[in-house]
Amino acid sequence: RSYRLNGTEYLKGGAFRPTFYEDNPDPWGMGWFQLSGMGRNGAPFALMDVPAGECIKEGPFVGMKPIQVMEDGALCTVVECFFRRENTFVRMEYTLYKMRSAVDVRADVFMGDADRMLKLALPLTDCGDVIGQTAFGTEVLYRDGRENVAQRFVGLRGDDGCVTALFNRGTYGSSYEGGVL
Repeated sequence: RSYRLNGTEYLKGGAFRPTFYEDNPDPWGMGWFQLSGMGRNGAPFALMDVPAGECIKEGPFVGMKPIQVMEDGALCTVVECFFRRENTFVRMEYTLYKMRSAVDVRADVFMGDADRMLKLALPLTDCGDVIGQTAFGTEVLYRDGRENVAQRFVGLRGDDGCVTALFNRGTYGSSYEGGVL
């Protein structure tokens, strides 16, 4: 619940959390409410009580906990968490490195709901401009909830330097509003 680098706190009360938004079946975003942002009425996923479901009595998920440490070694700690909202399930895997200032997050999504948008919300301290990589360097991105387009990273740039909040493998859309990326 804390991420501090050189004495500066960058997280605001949490870590990556899957969040559901109301959406419509229009992939082009032509709805009136999509002109100012994608998705409405964000609702966070809840940690599952039993990762495999209450009705499963045997199989590979029996005995698993909603939060479990998969590995804890000299180089990293890997934590696995299971979330649910409505009929959609998310398995999150957090890799916390002990020798570098990076955290890897992997989300496996089992989408079971229609007309919903899933975003991974990261609550950040508001410590500068939101920036993203473009074809010609970096640009300052919107901070009002509108959809942003950036290539490989989105980050925060302040007086003390820059922190890359999200470095990805090809997902271009993001939004930022009220300190949440």
